[in-house]
Amino acid sequence: MGASSREQGKTLHKREVRRQIVLPVILVTMAVLALGAFVVLPLDGTQNQRLQALTDLFAVLLLICPMIICQFGLILGLIVVVYGANKLHHGAQKPLERIEGWTEKLATKTTEITENVNQRAIRWTSILEPFIRFTRLFDESETTEGANDGKPKK
Repeated sequence: MGASSREQGKTLHKREVRRQIVLPVILVTMAVLALGAFVVLPLDGTQNQRLQALTDLFAVLLLICPMIICQFGLILGLIVVVYGANKLHHGAQKPLERIEGWTEKLATKTTEITENVNQRAIRWTSILEPFIRFTRLFDESETTEGANDGKPKK
């Protein structure tokens, strides 16, 4: 039973290699050859124009394509960085949500405590209002004396 599944795996692997590697290489080679044949075949024009088109084609194939291939490492590195940043984001999401919950609870408690302190301050102010009025009597006489430069009122 294990040998037959191994054989099926090998067959599947060979089919995938043919379909995903060999076939694209053959198709790209045929496309390049067809494009080269199209440029090289005599057209209505001079030999100089055909030669210019051929040099442009090979400049693209021999210079620009290798530059793109050389940048593959950089592109792959950027993909890895984006993948890593995504993993870090997902890894930090739950702790940040937990901290957000704690912050919300703390803000709610702070608001409750502040309201409680404000209510007590209002209550104590209303209880101490007569005493505050009584002490203001002394404050008014001091300010009146200070305004007259220490001279008694007439």
